[in-house]
Order: sequence, then structure tokens, then C-alpha cells
Amino acid sequence: MEKELDDVVMQAAEVENEEEAEKVLFSYGYGANVPSTAKRRLQQSVHLARRVLQLEKINTSLRQEIDREKKKIVQLAEEVKSTNSILDQAQQPYNYLIESMRTRDSQISKQKDYIGSLEEENQRLEKERGEAIKTKNQMALDLERLLNQREEMSVMKQVVLSMSQHRHSDKKPHPVKPKSASVHAPFRGFETDDDPNVTQPASISLTRSSPPKWAKKLKNKNMSQSTQKSKEYTIYNS
Repeated sequence: MEKELDDVVMQAAEVENEEEAEKVLFSYGYGANVPSTAKRRLQQSVHLARRVLQLEKINTSLRQEIDREKKKIVQLAEEVKSTNSILDQAQQPYNYLIESMRTRDSQISKQKDYIGSLEEENQRLEKERGEAIKTKNQMALDLERLLNQREEMSVMKQVVLSMSQHRHSDKKPHPVKPKSASVHAPFRGFETDDDPNVTQPASISLTRSSPPKWAKKLKNKNMSQSTQKSKEYTIYNS
């Protein structure tokens, strides 16, 4: 009886119109035969049952709407993720350019420091080169001076030897007097023993005014050879 009554109340509650709900109740015999108090309770139960059904429909509708919103949220989250990925890819060239500029600035700074050190090294080498050139020129002058002295000594030696040989070849040696005592220096003769077979050579004097022709030729020849050697030495050092 109670279960049947509950079923009838639920069917009447599903009907939104009050009159139609009462007709449902009357059709099952719960109309005029039911006491007024019980009838009132039935109406109230139908009203509450109707309210419960409405709330259940609203709840179901809201649940469906929540499900749809969750799907939208998931879809929007995927779109946001994709957008962020695209944005990161779009910003990569700028980051690459900024990093490239920083690397280039660092390399430029290092190159400037290296160029500065090279300039200092170049200045030091230029200074050493100047000193080396000065030393080379001084050595060339010293060499030329030594060659000239050697040439003069060679000429003097050849003149002395020639004059000595010439006087030894003479049968009767005779002394040679200097033309000017202030200019010529007397040459000491060779010291010999008191042997009658050994002839004592006469004194030799070197004159600046009138040397022999062969001495001039020999001197010119030696001068030309010395100058040629000095030029070759200078070219070799440079």
C-alpha cells in the first residue's frame, strides 16, 4: 500500500499542472475517498516530489553544463599551451640575436686588447731595429776604417819590401838621405855582426810628396778592392 502510494505520488509529481496531478491521484482511487488530512498530505507530498524532480533536472543540467565547461577548459588549456609554444619559437630569433651581439662584443674587446699588445710589441721591435741599424752602420764604418788602415799598412809593407829588395840587389849600397828632416823619419838599418861578407843595407825613408809610380798604381788597385769589399759587406748586412 505504501509502495503503491509512493509510486502514485511520484507519477503525480512528474506532472507540472496541479489539476492533472489530481487527476492522476483520482485515477488510482486516492481522490475523494482519502480523508482531508491525508489528502492534504498527499498534495503536499506531490508538491515536494515535484520540487525534488525539478531540482534533480536542474542538477543534471548543471552537471552537463559543468562537463561541457570542463571540456572547454581543457581545450582552452591546450590552445594556451600551443600559443605559448608559438610565442617561444617567435622569440628565439631575438634571443639568438642578442646572444650573438654579446658574443661579438666580447670578441671585439679581446681583439682590441690583442691589437694593443701587438702595437706595443711593434714599437719595441722598431726601437730594436733602429738600434740594430745604428750598430750596423757603426760596424760598417769601423770595418771601412780597418780596411783603409790595412790597405795603408799593406802599401807601406810592399814599399819597404820593394825598396829593401832593390837595395840588396845593388852591388854597392849607398845611403839615401831624406829630403826633409821634419817630414821624414829615419829608418834604422839592420844590425849585423862584424862580418866582411855581410853587407849592411842603407837607411830607408818614406816620403809623402813623391812616391814611386808603381806604388801609386798598387795603392789605387788596393783602394778599389777595399771599396768593393766594403760595399759587398754593407749590402750583405742590409
